[in-house]
Amino acid sequence: MIGKPAARSILGAILVLLSAAAPAGQTLPFAKLSADEFRALAGGKPVVRSLGSYRELSLASGDARGGDLVAAMGKLKPNYLAELMLSVPSRDALLPALEAALLDFASYPGIRYWSERQQTHYDLFDYVKVLSDVNAGGKRRIRILVAMEPFDDYEATIELERTQTTIAFRYVSEGPLVYTYRDFKAAGPGDLVWALYAFQRDGRLYCYAAGGVKAFDLFGAFRDRLESSLVGRVKSYFGYMFDRTIAPLR
Repeated sequence: MIGKPAARSILGAILVLLSAAAPAGQTLPFAKLSADEFRALAGGKPVVRSLGSYRELSLASGDARGGDLVAAMGKLKPNYLAELMLSVPSRDALLPALEAALLDFASYPGIRYWSERQQTHYDLFDYVKVLSDVNAGGKRRIRILVAMEPFDDYEATIELERTQTTIAFRYVSEGPLVYTYRDFKAAGPGDLVWALYAFQRDGRLYCYAAGGVKAFDLFGAFRDRLESSLVGRVKSYFGYMFDRTIAPLR
């Protein structure tokens, strides 16, 4: 039989564990976090996850722009999906720095990603060429031509809207993703979507990014190859943006 002091100690330990996990959905605009993920975010560390379905997305910002991001992934229904989250104390320089990095196409060829399959680093982009750039109503809409091996060059559209307290960003492929060496179409136009929503709230800056691809993988035959290539690129792209702009200023 457990004595009262021991019982109180066990009960106290259980309450501590519950309190560590419970605030995840209450004090952060992200849901479905483990206790470890909540503690990492609360400590200013990024959380990166590969997901099996868009239904597992963690963003619960409670506003229209966050809802748009989740809805875009729901419409896409990607079979390759990753998300990145970060929470840091807000500073005036953070949003302008993040916007500048997202639009600094000259730096894109310097982004590196780690291939789990090949166990080596590769350049994420070989080059990015701006085809058109329209700024209307506070929203930038930029058409680009992208060289991203091992795929054929393709066109993409970038949309970015920044307010005093938010950035909403979206990168959508406009051409198919074709493996150059195999002449194999992995995804059709519009089947690659990378999106980011950064917003200030209660003295903190929250950054949430998700990237998804609806890819044809020959019923799983190419899944290992595609997952390493497509999901790894999402993590590297947004990880680079966070490391370049948020980490030095937080």
